[in-house]
Amino acid sequence: MSDVVAHRLATADLLRTLGHQFSAHEFDDDQLSDLDARLRLLIADISGAAPRERAFHGETFATFKERMPRVGIDTPRPLPGDALVTGGANPHGVGACLRRDGDDIVITCALDKAFEGAPTRGHGGVIAAILDEAMGIVLTMKGELAFTAQLDLSYRAPTPINRPLVARGWEHARDGRKVTLKGELRDGDTLLVEATALFITIDPTTFLQRADTV
Repeated sequence: MSDVVAHRLATADLLRTLGHQFSAHEFDDDQLSDLDARLRLLIADISGAAPRERAFHGETFATFKERMPRVGIDTPRPLPGDALVTGGANPHGVGACLRRDGDDIVITCALDKAFEGAPTRGHGGVIAAILDEAMGIVLTMKGELAFTAQLDLSYRAPTPINRPLVARGWEHARDGRKVTLKGELRDGDTLLVEATALFITIDPTTFLQRADTV
């Protein structure tokens, strides 16, 4: 990972922290006015930087599995991309860490204040996104591209915020292009959510040719 990429991940993490801290605190009118002024200046500075497009290249896809951290061997870390769940460069994302465990995918994260649904509980839609990512990347790791056709969740227990959570996804069955995957989210030994998803695989050659020409 280059120094610039590492620096971008660190900056994105600061922006995520800013959002969570704003959600976690109350401010009076003077404090909000002061924040407004400073943020407007910051936004103007950022808007003046060079435009950036999200890249998705065939070479990156082909080496995805080789570059993934492994459970029990590598230190958990977000990936240097813009994905909502596991992309460390997305300041609006979860900033979760992705690793592989054999053919399974393991995602670790903690939902901070901005992802709160009911008081002290994680938002169900954010939880769904985490599990969708955990299951979908199982296929990406195998060199397959697919889209989610159906996602079914069973919420077994409330998901707390600011707790270390572990999501796992694995392949369950296949029927041609249709792949059924399973997933779960846990807080320690407590099962929080069970998931089943139907993914439809697509021709990676066609997709990657389009992505490389965008």
